[in-house]
Amino acid sequence: MLKKNHKYIGIGLLVVFLAMNVISYFYLPDLLVMQIASFGSSPTTLPKTFGLSIILVVELLSVYYLFQSKEEQQQKKWLFVSVVLLILNTVVIVFNL
Repeated sequence: MLKKNHKYIGIGLLVVFLAMNVISYFYLPDLLVMQIASFGSSPTTLPKTFGLSIILVVELLSVYYLFQSKEEQQQKKWLFVSVVLLILNTVVIVFNL
């Protein structure tokens, strides 16, 4: 089933990734906290444009590899990677609001 629908799923993920990052750009502060230390401080901060760009490029690469996959096993792997990246992107956005 995934073999036939992987392009539609990829397009849906692409739209979600782009929408999340474009919309969150207007609401996030100028510095994004990308890592939280165990004692609560923020050791790694990045400018908003650079931080969102890094996440978006990695997400777009995962969707690209999902499109290029011919075997269903590879498609499942890249779909899983894309979902994990979606969760990570959501966590970064929520922690920075």
